Amino acid sequence: MTLSAAVGCSAQAQSLHVAGSAGYLSEWELSADVVADGVGSDRQFSGPLHLKHVGQCSANGPQVRTGTIELRLSHSAWRSSIDAVLSINGARCSYRGALLGGSGFMDCSDGNAIPLTLSARP
Repeated sequence: MTLSAAVGCSAQAQSLHVAGSAGYLSEWELSADVVADGVGSDRQFSGPLHLKHVGQCSANGPQVRTGTIELRLSHSAWRSSIDAVLSINGARCSYRGALLGGSGFMDCSDGNAIPLTLSARP
């Protein structure tokens, strides 16, 4: 289920499992279990974030990073969107886009236009 489908369920959902990939070669596997922080047309979720390097360059096993993720899911009669903030090892990354498709680019304090794909399920 993409994030666009999760918005339709978010009125009842108090938590979501977020999964995806990040990086120019989708070399980082992303996973998070987030909990609802708000109610109404803008749903906010936050929780711990886990990133695992799944690329071929991991000579000593996969590199793992942790951080936090904050999501705001918005929907109106005209559009649905997501705002996400990922904090990883002191770097802050932001993503904003339409919910349809669940993929785009995030801008980070240490690099811009990094590909990001997200999906969520209750």
